[in-house]
Amino acid sequence: MAQTNPQPPIDANETGITLSVQHGAPEGQDARLIAKRVHELARERHILVHVALDDARLILLEELVRFFDPAIEIISLPAWDCLPYDRVSPNPEIVAQRITALSRLRGWEKEDLYKPRLLITTVNALMQRVMPHDELEAAQLVVKQKGRLDEKNLQRFLVDNGYLRTDTVREAGEFARRGGIARRAGGERLVTAGGDEGEKDNGGKAGT
Repeated sequence: MAQTNPQPPIDANETGITLSVQHGAPEGQDARLIAKRVHELARERHILVHVALDDARLILLEELVRFFDPAIEIISLPAWDCLPYDRVSPNPEIVAQRITALSRLRGWEKEDLYKPRLLITTVNALMQRVMPHDELEAAQLVVKQKGRLDEKNLQRFLVDNGYLRTDTVREAGEFARRGGIARRAGGERLVTAGGDEGEKDNGGKAGT
C-alpha cells in the first residue's frame, strides 16, 4: 500500500519547492498516484516535476500516466545519449525531443496557466545544462496558418539551426524542398514557401 510523507519546504522563500515522498507503490500504481498529485498541485498553482531513474522508465511512466488520465499535459525531457566532446554526435531524435520540451516549458511559463501539467525527466537529464532562454527563443521560427513565409528565409533558418537538406525526409532534423513546399521530418508538418500560405500551423513553432 502506498504511503505519503510530506516533507517541510526547502528554501520555500526562494524556490517554493515542497518535497512529498511517496513509497511502497507497486510499479504502475505510482503513475496513478502521480496523476492524482498533478491535479492537486494544479489547484495550488504548481506543476509537478517527476525525476525518473532512466529513459526507459521515463517512457513507461509517460504511457501509464496518459492511460490513467489523458487530460494531463505531459512534457518529457530525456537526457543526452552521448558525452560532451564525444566522437559520436547526439541522436537527432533526442535533440528534437529536448528542444521541443524546452520550447513547451517556455510556453507554459509565458501562459501562466495552471492546468494539470507534468514534467517528466531523468536523473541524468536533471544534471545536464540546457541552452539559455534567449538563445532558445532566437532559434524558433513562428509559422501561422494562412500566413506568408519567405522561401529563402525558411531555408536559411533550417540550415542555420542544424537541419540537413535531403531529397526525401526520413529522420528528425532533415528537410526537403518540392517546388514551393518544404517538408520536415514528421510528414504532417508542411509549410509552403515563396510567400504562399502556410498549410498547417505547427503550434506556432516550426523551429523545434
